[in-house]
Amino acid sequence: MKILVVDDDPCILEMLPIILANEGMREVVCSASSHDALTAIEEASPRFDCFIFDIAMPGLTGIDLCRRVRATTAYNATPILMLTSLRDEESMRQALGAGATDYITKPFDILQIGVRIKLAHRLVTAREKITALTEGDHRDTGKQRLRENITRNEIMNLFSNELYKTGGK
Repeated sequence: MKILVVDDDPCILEMLPIILANEGMREVVCSASSHDALTAIEEASPRFDCFIFDIAMPGLTGIDLCRRVRATTAYNATPILMLTSLRDEESMRQALGAGATDYITKPFDILQIGVRIKLAHRLVTAREKITALTEGDHRDTGKQRLRENITRNEIMNLFSNELYKTGGK
């Protein structure tokens, strides 16, 4: 799984690739700013499978970056994890409203990062399988509904299974 980590904290940019490598995610690209991240996203080949964004960054915030990424066709369903020190409800609401898939607060637990990235990986894999099963005529509304229902059910199953395994943590 190819992951883009965006954070203005050099310690996070140094630490996350190591943590992710321990989870089997060895293709990690790091960026210290949202503007550099946008360039990396445009130039990515193959494209990214998952994003981890800090919220509080100078210039373009992680929430703004999330909105921009979600506005692109290629990344409108790609998992985006927000990794931030902001713990207030409004920040969480804004991030999820901008299209974030998950929200993790700093300081974070290494186990928590591992569980969340594995969940994102399973989501990516499930979507790839669904796309393969339902490829063909995109005008076929039956296939489109099937794709949406499978995706919705798969997401719910993934989240409930992971929460059960971790005891809701």
